[in-house]
Amino acid sequence: MDFIIKVDCEDCEGQGTFTWGNPINPSTKINRCRECDGTGEIEHSRETFDSYADAQNDYPDAISIKVMS
Repeated sequence: MDFIIKVDCEDCEGQGTFTWGNPINPSTKINRCRECDGTGEIEHSRETFDSYADAQNDYPDAISIKVMS
């Protein structure tokens, strides 16, 4: 079975943005994450598993797991 799996982006920790330097400093810029394009999520499409339970075991922290039709 093929699945679409969404997980939090590791680069921005699911926030969609990040800062360079000290985030408390008022001159620090907030940047949009390039890895997830600012969504905070990464989508893995067409992951193949024998069952939904197998997909959950491989992606225990997944935001969503959907069966592709």
